[in-house]
Amino acid sequence: MDYSVEYMTESGKHTFRFLMRKEGDRWQTNVMNGPSFPGAVLRHDEVPPGCDRIAGAYRIRWFGMACITSREQAQALAALWAEDIERFLVTGKWRTKYQTNDGRDNFTFSIERDRRSFRIYIDKHPSYRNRATDAHSTHRYSDGDRHYICWDGKLNNWAEAEDIATAWAERTQGYIRTGRFQNTGS
Repeated sequence: MDYSVEYMTESGKHTFRFLMRKEGDRWQTNVMNGPSFPGAVLRHDEVPPGCDRIAGAYRIRWFGMACITSREQAQALAALWAEDIERFLVTGKWRTKYQTNDGRDNFTFSIERDRRSFRIYIDKHPSYRNRATDAHSTHRYSDGDRHYICWDGKLNNWAEAEDIATAWAERTQGYIRTGRFQNTGS
C-alpha cells in the first residue's frame, strides 16, 4: 500500500510531497514534489543529494540505514531529509550524518562541490583514542583547520561522494579498534 505524505519545513519556506511504499520488509520513499534547485547548487542533469533516480523519480537514499522497517520511521527520516535539502539550497553544502553498520559510531560530513568534483569534509568523528592522527594514518587531507577524506579520484555526483564517506567511516572505525585502515566489506 502506498502512502502520500506532505511535509512543510520548519521555516515554512518549502513543502514536499513524499510517496512511501513498502517493498518487502523495507520502506522506500520517493520525492514527488518539492522546491526547484537553482543551477548554482544543482546542475540540470544531477540527482539531488541524498537521492537516487529510480524509474524517473527521486528516491531518498537512506544513508547508513540498512533497513527502514516502519512507515513512521520512513516519514521521520523523509522530514529530516527535507530539512537537510532546505539547508543545502541556502549553502550549496550537503551536510549529512552517518552511523556505522554496527550502530556504535557516528560521523557528520559536509559534502561540497569542488572545482571539478566533490570534497567530503569530516565535521564530526569518534576519537582516535591512542591511534596516530597524522594524515597518512587517517586517510585525511587538511584545508586550514578542516579535514577532508583523502580521495584522489573524481567523484561524479552526490551519491558517489556519500558512498566514499560511508566507506571511510567504516574503515576509520576499524582503524580506531584495530590500528589497521582496511577494507571492511562495506
